[in-house]
Amino acid sequence: MQEKLKNIFSRISVKIIPVTALLSIIQNTTNKDERIRIYLNEVKNATNKEEQIKIHLNVIANLIEPEEQFLLPSFEKSYECETDRFFYQKRYVDFNIKEGEKVLDIGSGPYPFPFATHLADLYDGETSHRAEPIVKDDRPFEVCSIEMLPYKDKEFDFVYCSHVLEHVSDPAKACEEIMRVGKRGYIETPTRTSDIMLNFTRLRDHHKWHINLAGNTLFFFEWSSRERRDTGVNDLFKMFLSKYKNPFQTLIRNQRDLFVNMFLWEDNFFYHVINKDGNLIATNRKSFNKKGIGEK
Repeated sequence: MQEKLKNIFSRISVKIIPVTALLSIIQNTTNKDERIRIYLNEVKNATNKEEQIKIHLNVIANLIEPEEQFLLPSFEKSYECETDRFFYQKRYVDFNIKEGEKVLDIGSGPYPFPFATHLADLYDGETSHRAEPIVKDDRPFEVCSIEMLPYKDKEFDFVYCSHVLEHVSDPAKACEEIMRVGKRGYIETPTRTSDIMLNFTRLRDHHKWHINLAGNTLFFFEWSSRERRDTGVNDLFKMFLSKYKNPFQTLIRNQRDLFVNMFLWEDNFFYHVINKDGNLIATNRKSFNKKGIGEK
């Protein structure tokens, strides 16, 4: 057969293309058709979508450089669903709340703190600061500002304040009120890294401050106009929420404390508030001892 093809093509195409090259094309085409047949047969016989995806991914993997194959998604089922922030907080934080203690959740929103005995939130209805409706149950609920809480001094054994302080107009007032009504508590805020990577900086009038935690001191930095912008990259946010496991999702799940500040305090804590011009506009550290430790 090969000799017959060689004779035929030597007569009609010797001046167009070398016979050996043409035979190679025919052979490659035959092999390609066979590969396609096998590939389609494998897809057809796959028993579920997951198997079909693996077959497609194997084909794609053979088309790109080995060192770039890490870019291919696995389409492996994602981690267990995070029902609320307490889902991951309990892996990092021992709240040490005892039975019978009075616990306030400031900014309780759609997922109140499980140990809270009292709830408070600035918004009773819809707001751009949350995607889901507020939850109210049989626990006492107050609509109030964190900068002016309607509670007595040291009324609560524990004050829980998660993802609230980055929104406030006056962080100093908010911090003072937290310490006034509580004996101890927990504060959580997103980090600057988190806001940039998830492109929350694009949301106008959303987060006013990015916050750093050092020891028992919170540093509030006002977002500047230059920093407050749409990066144009929402992929990381979508990857984090994806139903398929991916490296960015794994990074946040396993290194959550790099994406949020987690702060347990007792009696009191310190704060510095720095505006977008770099000026210190509020602090409760009035003096420093010889070791450089702030004193109230």
